[in-house]
Amino acid sequence: ASSIPKKWKKFMRSEFTIRWTAQYFRMRLIKTAELDPSQSYLFAYHPHGVISMGYATGLCTNGCCFEDVFPGIDRSGTTLKATFMVPFYREWLQMIGFIVASKRNIVARLKSGKSIMLVPGGASEALHAHPECFDLYLSNRKGFVKVAMETGCSIVPCLGFGENQIFNTAMMAQSKDPLNSESAHSVVDPLRKSIHAAQKNLQKKMTFSLPILTNFIPRRHGVTIVVGKPIRFEETNVSDRAAVDKNHKLYLEGLRKLYDEHKGAYGEKGVELRV
Repeated sequence: ASSIPKKWKKFMRSEFTIRWTAQYFRMRLIKTAELDPSQSYLFAYHPHGVISMGYATGLCTNGCCFEDVFPGIDRSGTTLKATFMVPFYREWLQMIGFIVASKRNIVARLKSGKSIMLVPGGASEALHAHPECFDLYLSNRKGFVKVAMETGCSIVPCLGFGENQIFNTAMMAQSKDPLNSESAHSVVDPLRKSIHAAQKNLQKKMTFSLPILTNFIPRRHGVTIVVGKPIRFEETNVSDRAAVDKNHKLYLEGLRKLYDEHKGAYGEKGVELRV
C-alpha cells in the first residue's frame, strides 16, 4: 500500500462505485470527537456483519467523505490474506490502501505514525450477523488491545448501526438467536448445532466464515457509522495479563457507553449489545 501514490489512493477511494454504494445504503459518518492527525489510531469497527459494508465504504474509503470529516488521518484498511490471492481484486485492494491483517503489518504501520482500520470480531462475529441483533465476538479478543498497548496508540471505537440489517442469515448459534421459540429450539437444535459446527470447522481451515444468507440481494437499509472518542491506556506492559484484562474491560465499557448513547437515534433502540 505504501508504494501507491497518495493521489491515486485518494482518487480510487472516491471513485463512483464507492460513492454509489454509500448512497444505496444511505450511509452517514458521525463524528463525536476530534482526532489529532499527528497521532496514530487503531479504529475498531463493530459489528462485522456479513461483509462489513460500513467498514469498507465508510471508514476505509471516502464513500462518506472520511478525509473531509477527519482531515490528515493517514489510514490503511486491513483484511484477510486470502483476499489478496484473488487476481485483480488484490490490485484494487492495494490501490485503495488495504494491507494484510497481520500483527506484523499492523504494528509496523502504527509505529510509523499511521493509523489502522480493523474489525476485531472477525469471521466468528460474521456468523452472528442477523437483523435486530448486535452480538459482538469480543470477550476473548484481546489482541487489538495488546497492539494498542505495545504501540502506544489510542483505540477509536466505531459502531455500524444498521450493518446487521443488510442481510438476513440463518442463525445456527442458538444462544445468540432471539427469534426462535423454545419449542422451535427443541426441534431444530441438533441440526442447528451440526451446521454451526461445520461452519466453524470451515472457518478454521479457510480463515473466513460462510454465513447462510436468506436474501442474496443486500437490503437497502441505512447504515450509520458512529466514530467514538479515542481510548488510551495508561498501563502498557503487554506481558502483564492483569493489565491486558483491565484495558480490555475499559475498552468494552467505553464501547457499550457509545452504543447506549446512540442506539436510540440510529435505529437500534431496544436491541441489547451483547459480548
